[in-house]
Amino acid sequence: MNNKKKIYLFAYTDDGRDILREIKTAWNQTDIELEEGNGMEIRAVFDAADTDALVFIGAAGIAVRTVAPYLKSKLTDPAVLVMDVCGRYVIPVLSGHYGGANQLAREFARLIGAEPVITTATDLHGIFAVDVFAKQNGCYIAEPEYIKKISAAVLRGERIGISSEFPVAGEMPPGLQWAAVRQKAEAPKIGFHIGYQKIHPFFTTLHLMPKDIVVGIGCRKGKSKKELREFLSALSCRYDFPLQCIAALASIDRKAREQGILELAEELRVPFLVYSAEQLGQAAGDFTASEFVARQMGVDNVCERSAAAAAGSGAVWICKKQVREGVTLAAVRKKVQLLF
Repeated sequence: MNNKKKIYLFAYTDDGRDILREIKTAWNQTDIELEEGNGMEIRAVFDAADTDALVFIGAAGIAVRTVAPYLKSKLTDPAVLVMDVCGRYVIPVLSGHYGGANQLAREFARLIGAEPVITTATDLHGIFAVDVFAKQNGCYIAEPEYIKKISAAVLRGERIGISSEFPVAGEMPPGLQWAAVRQKAEAPKIGFHIGYQKIHPFFTTLHLMPKDIVVGIGCRKGKSKKELREFLSALSCRYDFPLQCIAALASIDRKAREQGILELAEELRVPFLVYSAEQLGQAAGDFTASEFVARQMGVDNVCERSAAAAAGSGAVWICKKQVREGVTLAAVRKKVQLLF
């Protein structure tokens, strides 16, 4: 199943359409598809889980007025960029960091020989940005309102604390300081914690939670999103994992068009990954076998095997096969690898 992200390009003049064609010809990223958005409903494009960015080739005012009614959160809104019709400038106007608009602006500018117009202060000063770190490492930001507080402290030259339940590879950026959890008095006043515990090693603590959970799903045909969501919510409470930390849903390819699962993935804004019975049969591990499932699906377990296939090596089980009214769920944590 195709789970590529998409960038929609909107051009309203002949000059703009020329630039659009130039971009599509030069585009070489395989994990993001370019689509011409002209004639599409903006709300549907803006809200779609697989939308990575909207790019308007024309006046910035048109772009702002077009997307303004649909803005929700910097953690969920797609990137929005504007290019002038002469192809001189590329301007990220929304979701510069977490949505990736700044990086996309640089990429598009390189493709057409334009200048990226970056206005984010941390980028201009070349200093650490916690939301960029979160995006690059696939972390959910629990308190997005603290992002600007940390950025302001970085710009003032203050020390920013960091604590983590996981090792972080690479060279630590200037201005950051590791803080032991029990040394609160000596720690910086503001900082961030990486992990699942809602501890507060700093007076102001932003929590970054790795989006590392894969949920495998098996179900009878016709199960609704509501039924699936209620069961998943119950499991998240029982096994103490936030729904925001789910990275993907997974199942057998015979469920690729199961509407309830598709709608749930859309609501969670995560990909829905599917595998053939042969692929699931090759998954490594001990699984809860069922002769009935084997006769129906060609493999003895769907939810556990699909979760294991999607999570890869080094994963740890949160819960194995759970059953409720024709739905089976299993959840696993992928191996977390963090990098500065």
